[in-house]
Amino acid sequence: MIRKALLGSKLPRAPQAPSGVNAVQIEGYWVPTGPLEPQDPPSYVLTSTVRNNLRDLARAAACGRHPVLLQGETSAGKTSLVRWLAARTGHICVRVNNHEHTDLEVLSRAFRNRFLEMHFEELPPGELEDILEKRCSLPRSLTAKMVGVMTELQLRRRETGVFAGRHGYMTLRDLFRWAERYRRTPDPGTFYDWDQFLANE
Repeated sequence: MIRKALLGSKLPRAPQAPSGVNAVQIEGYWVPTGPLEPQDPPSYVLTSTVRNNLRDLARAAACGRHPVLLQGETSAGKTSLVRWLAARTGHICVRVNNHEHTDLEVLSRAFRNRFLEMHFEELPPGELEDILEKRCSLPRSLTAKMVGVMTELQLRRRETGVFAGRHGYMTLRDLFRWAERYRRTPDPGTFYDWDQFLANE
């Protein structure tokens, strides 16, 4: 109900910052700044899907009337987007991990009604490849293989339950750690078997 009232309403994109308020323009909306100096993390890649999510989140933050509850799969990029928005607006980002079995279905309706709920879909494979290529300076041929491995593991988990559990399948964090290990490895020569390197990692 809150989401429909807020995101369904017409909140104009102001060309000028509101008077008397320090704010940063994010996707057309002026978001109030925090106590820190706003930063623009250079390693964060804004793809089409990420921008759509950011626009909704910035709109809610600009309104400032309700807390926001983000929902979505582990690979949807919720945490990274919140961290980027916090850095961009000079706010302190505090991360608190819930219990691994926390389920929105068991939360009371009264509790959930206090929040503006937003659902983030998983990032498309093509966008993940773009992010790895730009963020980790990897060739496209390798980013496609790495994203393919993550997608295959996630499919197997959903279909068989073999990879069930908190650390039972590959997440975006695992994918970026994998890519960073490749990026930081000195090039041993032209004929090095990078496919075997990725498999070993």
